[in-house]
Amino acid sequence: PPEAGIQGPTGFIHPVIDGEATNYFEWIGAGLVDVEPAGDAMHEVSAHPNVIRGLEFGFDTQNLYVKVAGAGAMRDALTLDRQLSLNFLKPEGYRIVISGDAGAVRAEVTERPRGGRDATRSCPDISVAAGRLLEIQVPFQCLGVSKDATVAFIVAVNHRASEVEHYPRHQPIE
Repeated sequence: PPEAGIQGPTGFIHPVIDGEATNYFEWIGAGLVDVEPAGDAMHEVSAHPNVIRGLEFGFDTQNLYVKVAGAGAMRDALTLDRQLSLNFLKPEGYRIVISGDAGAVRAEVTERPRGGRDATRSCPDISVAAGRLLEIQVPFQCLGVSKDATVAFIVAVNHRASEVEHYPRHQPIE
């Protein structure tokens, strides 16, 4: 398969979840996903420009952190029709959908048991902020995993419930 374009984290991070680049050091040590399209010029032609331009991730002993940079301000990229989601492969069936409306942003955690229907899970400790950037803090307890468990996910943009882009393209962040 093609190279994944994922650089893993080099240490724990503790960013301020405010949707802005608060300081230079808050995402130092985070992992990075290459979101630039690969291939020749014909592969880069698209009817819709990509929403996501940059993607970083990291963790500490209690939380997973994800930062998404867009072509423009992420507060404007999230609408009632366009959401961003973290789709988990490990633990299987979990999904966090981030939506926005008039500048307000919210995150909803859902779980789909094998063969079951989506059920919303309460997770009051999840934190999300959209400004120039989108920053998300997901406590591992919201995913029902211990600090030693493997977590794997992709980041997707959904327009009217249909996925229009996702990263990484060839394998999940793990």
